[in-house]
Amino acid sequence: MHRHQDRIANFSGGEKNRAALARVLAGNGNLLLLDEPTNHLDIESTKWLENFLQKTKKAFLVVSHDRMFLENCVNRIWEINNGRIDFYTGSFKKYLVERAERKRLQEHHFKHQQERIAQLEDFVRRNMAGQKTKQAQSKLKYLSRIKRLPPPESEGAGPTIKLTTSGRSYAQILTAEKLTVGYGDTEVVSNIKFDIYRGDKIGIIGHNGSGKSTLLKTIIGEISEVSGDLKLGNNVDVAYFDQELSDLTLDKTVLENMWEMDPIVEMGVMRSFLGRFGFSGEDALKKVKTLSGGEKTKLSLARLLYKPANFIIFDEPTNHLDIVSREALEDALINFEGTFLVVSHDRYFLDKVAQKIFFVNNAHLTIYDGNYTYFDKRQAAPITYKVTKDSTSKQSHLSFKEKSKLKTKHKKEIKSTENRIKKLESQIEKFAIDIDQHIPQSDWEKLQDTTNQKHKNEEELLGLYDKLEKLQEVKFD
Repeated sequence: MHRHQDRIANFSGGEKNRAALARVLAGNGNLLLLDEPTNHLDIESTKWLENFLQKTKKAFLVVSHDRMFLENCVNRIWEINNGRIDFYTGSFKKYLVERAERKRLQEHHFKHQQERIAQLEDFVRRNMAGQKTKQAQSKLKYLSRIKRLPPPESEGAGPTIKLTTSGRSYAQILTAEKLTVGYGDTEVVSNIKFDIYRGDKIGIIGHNGSGKSTLLKTIIGEISEVSGDLKLGNNVDVAYFDQELSDLTLDKTVLENMWEMDPIVEMGVMRSFLGRFGFSGEDALKKVKTLSGGEKTKLSLARLLYKPANFIIFDEPTNHLDIVSREALEDALINFEGTFLVVSHDRYFLDKVAQKIFFVNNAHLTIYDGNYTYFDKRQAAPITYKVTKDSTSKQSHLSFKEKSKLKTKHKKEIKSTENRIKKLESQIEKFAIDIDQHIPQSDWEKLQDTTNQKHKNEEELLGLYDKLEKLQEVKFD
């Protein structure tokens, strides 16, 4: 449908963003400044923008928290951190690796210098008035001339989001049979068929205006289905995140908005809960209308997650969230023992959390049994689900139980590896102290033996670091 003559005021958020982008990209300037250009864009529009930026001869500076978009478009990263800009050359993935290495080296050099300073100060303290006064004075002069390295900077505590299940539901969470959703007699998506089982982690994608939010609002009962059957299972507690953040009262403070969830809880308990979402100290007393988009999203998530649920429905939860907050939400969803549906245009996010994709397109819903990358590669071969209680439902439940066993075993292996790493790090540190301080320099045999043991532990530690990294990359699709 052509909308060239429509008023901008009548457009959706995604349509307004596309119109603004079209105006900027069609201009004659040779430098494009793009502030969160993918917010509210559907995946098709984001891919189009990526393709445009890859081919354009114009320079561009883009502010974005869309990690896959950054990986596909940029060749330099400028990170604003603690009042300064750190510069990186290369892709987003390369930036992540180099950033971690810079941090590791900074911590290593600072620790090494602090240990050396402590040794020199101890020598001066013990010998300034003794037979080695001249040596002590010399070392004191050296200490005064050392250019002290700054301590590693804290990145600040990001949110620690946790999704708590309200308990186990029955195996079948939600069933749709010949379902049509829309408004009144207007059909938006028709002939929908699906079964959602306990433990399913489902991403919903589709173009702006394709009917994703309409489907969610039908599931939660906000609007009635046009026709067909939609059945919620037994012992299912539903929670819903609205992308419009309509649950927030703008003229009230952050704390007052949270207290609405539990008016009799003590202030300390509520402030502690808010702290997990980044609202500490005076931040909890800010009026909601003064918050940034990301802060409002985190507050709405805090309200949603205050009370446990075993079936959570999210409509665009990552909009306006920074990368650290997106990662916290990803970790929470990955570890959630319940079931969730999430509408999102963030492909990186969907790759991390979704094990099944519902694709809403041309008034139909098609199911893909995998994450976003699986969907992207296999659009030509969708899986059609036939609802047969004796086969599909039983097989899905058995598959869920087997997956749960593997996940539990995997978590134990990660925990065991982490414990071994911690033990080795402690042993290596003890060996280093013994070599530097406790073993006499004249006892070369013991020094050599201890040094050999330290090197052996360091080699094992490197292997464990590699093993842990590979374990943490494993996904249970």
